[in-house]
Amino acid sequence: MPGLTPDGERTHNHQRLTPAPDAADVYPWQRADTFAQCSLYWAPVSSFPVPEHERVWFLEFLDLLVPKLKEDHGLRTEVFLQYRAVPAVKDKFLKLAKEFSPVLGLSRRPGFTLPRQPSVQDVKLIVSGQKKFEADEFTPDYCYWFLEKLDKQQREQFWGYGGLTLLFLKPDINTKPPLLPISASMRDRFEVLKTFDLDRMLAKAFSLKDEFLIKSKELMGTGWEQEPFFPGIPFVLPLLSSADFFNHPELVPKWFEIFEMCVIESPVDQGILIASKGKIHETLASILQHIRAENPPS
Repeated sequence: MPGLTPDGERTHNHQRLTPAPDAADVYPWQRADTFAQCSLYWAPVSSFPVPEHERVWFLEFLDLLVPKLKEDHGLRTEVFLQYRAVPAVKDKFLKLAKEFSPVLGLSRRPGFTLPRQPSVQDVKLIVSGQKKFEADEFTPDYCYWFLEKLDKQQREQFWGYGGLTLLFLKPDINTKPPLLPISASMRDRFEVLKTFDLDRMLAKAFSLKDEFLIKSKELMGTGWEQEPFFPGIPFVLPLLSSADFFNHPELVPKWFEIFEMCVIESPVDQGILIASKGKIHETLASILQHIRAENPPS
């Protein structure tokens, strides 16, 4: 992996993440050893989109991390894709939208307010060609959440383009649908039960009862409550970079009321972030030891 030497020495100009004594155990991840509010790690990438060999490595890492978090800590995975990353994967996104069931919400950077509305003067200048239209200037950070729980397939399709966030949460009993009283013979007998997967449809409907949706709006939507759009959005995802953890330590406990752990593609950091409420060093070390054993140096 680029950006770090195996003993943890940084070659990437990334502030405030200093090598720990046990850095080699979790290479290429580097721990923010002096940050006390949570376990915070960063790993570099060469660029976004991520080069294929780096992308393959991270996918292998995540394929081991996700089930281990479920097995050891009972954590489930929710997948989010930033709207501004969609153009890079537009064809795949449109093709798979029916299968993945994306739901549009908002993400919010700590300390950021809503973008201003274009003024009459802005419109005149843009129409006349005197000013270039920059969508980021007037558009909030929209974000998709995938209702369908196919995190591995979603990672394989959208990881590496700088817009994916994985949240790891405790199970929510509210999202567990009841068992339908439909026998196997009934499913064979009625054509409608062959055409529509009612269990899958019900599971997606109950996903919308997830507690994190309401909690994210309460904790991340502060100041937006009176905005006309606010009642209609299902969630507000924290949009985080490493600087946010250092610059807003008072907000860190709020973020961890929404999730237990997150993995974030962060173009601002030119890398990937992992932030966890609990200690995860041993978990990361065991996964990386396995990867190194399976892929010994040639």
